[in-house]
Amino acid sequence: MLDSLSERLRHSTAQSLRLWTSRQFVITAIVSLLILYVSTLINTIAGITATQNAGAPTTDIILSNIGRIDTSFIHGPLTEYIRDVTLVLLFVSPRYLPFGMKTIALFTVVRAAFVNMTHIGIYPDAIPVQSLATFGGDLFFSGHVGASIIAALIFWDNIPLRYAYIVVAIVLGASALLGHYHYTVDVFSAPFIAYGIFVISKKLFRRDYLLLKEGTYPQHSHP
Repeated sequence: MLDSLSERLRHSTAQSLRLWTSRQFVITAIVSLLILYVSTLINTIAGITATQNAGAPTTDIILSNIGRIDTSFIHGPLTEYIRDVTLVLLFVSPRYLPFGMKTIALFTVVRAAFVNMTHIGIYPDAIPVQSLATFGGDLFFSGHVGASIIAALIFWDNIPLRYAYIVVAIVLGASALLGHYHYTVDVFSAPFIAYGIFVISKKLFRRDYLLLKEGTYPQHSHP
């Protein structure tokens, strides 16, 4: 068992070094990082705009029937740590990096559009969260839950990471509802929308997805 684990570790390390010493891959990685950065700027603008235009809150099947619990420590700083860990994982396992960053960017841009389509205000008794990813009026759909599901799908062939991100999604979803940061529809719709975005991403970024699955680019491809 230890020999098998050691062999997998050596193979993974050699694969990572081969990718990071490839000019084609480095260019693709830089482009992917820039795309992710631009999507983050779009998300910030969209979140601020949605919050400025937020209207009155509404009733909700869960929020109207349970008391609020302070989950700001989960919904705020903890999510930023999870984001940072995800970025580290993408760099450490570079075969996931181009597809992962582009898929997260696509998810971010799609959500940026969604949050400005309906101007429902945040539930009135929610405790404000200080976070670069949460603005108050950016409600539909839950970015915390959706992004965790996206990460689970990206790392699907890594069973420990797959289930870790699914657990994270459940915890963040519960945190959003208990803290009254999101309406029920925001949380429960997020996994379905995230999966749809993932399927679209596989079509849009097919070459990067093949790198994720096979550990190498298909022959005769160009960055």
